[in-house]
Amino acid sequence: QYNLGICYKNGEGVPQDNEQALYWLQKSAEQGYKDASKQIEEILKKRPELKSHMGNSLNFYSPTEKNLSNPKEEQGYCKMQ
Repeated sequence: QYNLGICYKNGEGVPQDNEQALYWLQKSAEQGYKDASKQIEEILKKRPELKSHMGNSLNFYSPTEKNLSNPKEEQGYCKMQ
C-alpha cells in the first residue's frame, strides 16, 4: 500500500494522482507505517486544499470506483525506478 501510494505521488508507472496517493498512504499509515504519515504530510503541505476532503480519515475513491482504464492500474502495479 505504501509503495503504491508513492507510485501515485510520483507518477511512476501510473498517472500522477495525489488523491490516489493519499488514499493508499492513509491505508498504510492506519497499519502503523510511519513513513506513510510523513508522505501524507508532504502532500498536504503542497496541496492544502486536499485537507478539505478529509474527515477523521481520508475519503477518497478506491481504484475500482475511479473506473481505471489500464488493467495494470486496477491491479495496483507500478514500476519503481
